[in-house]
Amino acid sequence: MSVSDFENSIHAGRFSVSEVLFKFILLDVLFFPYPPGLPVTFGVLAAMIWPILSLKHANARYLALSTALIILVILTFLRFLAFSPASSSIFLVPNTVNAGILCFMAILTMMTVSTLGKGRVNVVNYDFTLSALKWYIIFKSILAAVFLLSPPSYFRVRSFWTLSGNTIEVGDLSIITRFTGTLSDPNNFACIMVAVVAFVIFRQPYKMMQNVGILLLSSISIVASMSVTAICAFLIIVAIYATFARLSARRGTRLLLRFALVSVIPIIFFAAFQVFKDNLVVQLALQRVTESSTDSRLAKFAILADFDKLLPALFIGEGATIIWNGGIFQPHIGHIYLIFGYGVPAYILFLLAFFPVSLRKPLVNAAFLLPIFLGFSLNVGIYEPRFGGIWALLVGLYFIEPHGRNLVTRQDHDARSPYARIVKWPV
Repeated sequence: MSVSDFENSIHAGRFSVSEVLFKFILLDVLFFPYPPGLPVTFGVLAAMIWPILSLKHANARYLALSTALIILVILTFLRFLAFSPASSSIFLVPNTVNAGILCFMAILTMMTVSTLGKGRVNVVNYDFTLSALKWYIIFKSILAAVFLLSPPSYFRVRSFWTLSGNTIEVGDLSIITRFTGTLSDPNNFACIMVAVVAFVIFRQPYKMMQNVGILLLSSISIVASMSVTAICAFLIIVAIYATFARLSARRGTRLLLRFALVSVIPIIFFAAFQVFKDNLVVQLALQRVTESSTDSRLAKFAILADFDKLLPALFIGEGATIIWNGGIFQPHIGHIYLIFGYGVPAYILFLLAFFPVSLRKPLVNAAFLLPIFLGFSLNVGIYEPRFGGIWALLVGLYFIEPHGRNLVTRQDHDARSPYARIVKWPV
């Protein structure tokens, strides 16, 4: 989509069920708790309504990708029901939920692209979404502060957002305690948090003070998660922002700001390390690093050498419960999970749909995909509706952004362009 096409599609808005559903799902994924007795959020259920009401407005690319992916997921689920041994019936709920999350991601990305990409009140919706992402960062930073001050209080608050509603009883940070936000897994939370931060700061590079505040606030929750993967991704994002973002019109000021950004982050992490150094999770993480725990991850790829197992997966998978060598195989790697869980065709469609890096856009625009890719590769992630939902949302927003490196990088860009008011990319 070109800038002119994008601008020509903006017009005075009317009441739209699609927009109402989109905003509800957005707020649900970011903020709302699980409904009592259900393994998924209301947003997952609401997303299933959108194709019925607005399928004719769907973006053609994502209509094709999402439809094909959903069909393969449904076929895989039917295969699970038809051919799994009776003992696997205990895995019916997780298989149903995981299949539903993949369908939810496919629908939400198609919904975001279609609702915000053409024929809608694009400026209002895009601005609303960016504001919601900023409030998400603030919300998680507040929870992280509660966690640091009183872990028991945090877990009492967190129980409001968890599926079971159970409260984890903890004492202080001297035991194995990690911050998970409102997700169930600290690594999933931290990786998606870094992705949200990257998405926001690269779409407002000139708002230097606000971006520094976002980086500082988010560092609290990311460090509290004690996720080595997310912390490394966060440092890379900060380095990219300090290196490539046009922080100021003056070269001298720009260099000073870059130096300040690069130097202040290590200080923050050193201070955080002093707080967490006695935590058993930190000690175990350091032990894993020194003993090179990559062997256990690489061992998961051995399943690819099993031709009898790989051959059926070239066409269709066996569902979220993967059986190998007479037992349940837990890959902990998203690529292997999708290949054997849902098949190679579904895996390829998934990559096309959810890693849509465009060389016609500045690569920094796609920086948010780095922490997601790491989280997906090392921890799957997509078994959580909130992780998958935020991922799908960010991908949809990225996809509708116009092409070209110099469209909105100049501050003197056409002031009449509504899009220039909400997105300014770095040079």
